[in-house]
Parts: sequence; C-alpha cells; structure tokens
Amino acid sequence: MHSFEEFAETTALLEHGVRQAEQTAERLGWLGEQLDELTVSGTSGDGRVRATVNSSGALVDLDIADEMSGRRGREIAEAVLSCVRTARARLATRAGEITGEALGEESPLARRLTDHMRSRLSDEPDPADPVDASPRRADATTDEDYSAQSIMVGVRPRDARGTYRR
Repeated sequence: MHSFEEFAETTALLEHGVRQAEQTAERLGWLGEQLDELTVSGTSGDGRVRATVNSSGALVDLDIADEMSGRRGREIAEAVLSCVRTARARLATRAGEITGEALGEESPLARRLTDHMRSRLSDEPDPADPVDASPRRADATTDEDYSAQSIMVGVRPRDARGTYRR
C-alpha cells in the first residue's frame, strides 16, 4: 500500500511537470512570435547591394544602387547572392540567440532548434535534394538568361507606407 506522503509527493511532481510544460509552451509562443517578425540584411562591401531575408531565409527585399546599372549581369547576380548568403548566415546566428534567450543557452531543445535552423539556412547542398540538370539558354554576348526564373519568390507586396501586407 502507498502512503499518503507518497501520493502527495507524486502529485507535487506531476504539478511541477505541468507548470514546467506550461512555461515552456509560453516561451515557445514568444519564440515563434520573435522568429516570425525577424528579418536580417546583408550588404555588399561597397554598399551598392543590400538583400533582406525573412525568418525562413526567403528574400523579401532587395536594394540595388543605380550605380550598378552599367555592370554585367553576372557581377550583379554574384553581389546579390553574396548578400543573401550573408543575410542567411546572420539570420541563423540571430535566430540561435533568440532561441537561447527563450529556452536557455544550455537547453537541449534550444540546441536542436538552432542546429536545425543553421542546417536549413546553410548554402551546402542537401544530398536528398535532386540536382537541377535542366538546360539553360545561353547567349554568346551575355551571361546566362534567367528571365523565366524569379529570385523574388515569397516576397510580400508592400502598401503605400512600405509595410508588408499579409
């Protein structure tokens, strides 16, 4: 037979577990809100290109200075891609910091979430992803033609005040 003290101890442990679960749920809710609002930018060394990504790493804003208009397409593309890579690396770092704030730096859950975010935002190819071997049309005098592709996938339109519409 179990004593009243054992029952009370078990009840106290269960109540403590429930409180911890509720606190973790609150912190995860806060974390989700912070990450949903997170945007990070990367800027070229000369300041002529700036790319901003959202919390999922998608390009949401791109500023290219007018001085870039005389540059070759390849040069502009490389500058844009470099800025996007920088922004995504900064995003992974900042998301890790926010996750640590929410769940504790030493939390196993925070480490797993941060590792997942870093691997998802990495420029390293995922071996599970198929390689795009589709032929690309090239012109003898210009860089490759990417006119049928859009780098603005996932970009939300802005209203007159410059605020993103949902």
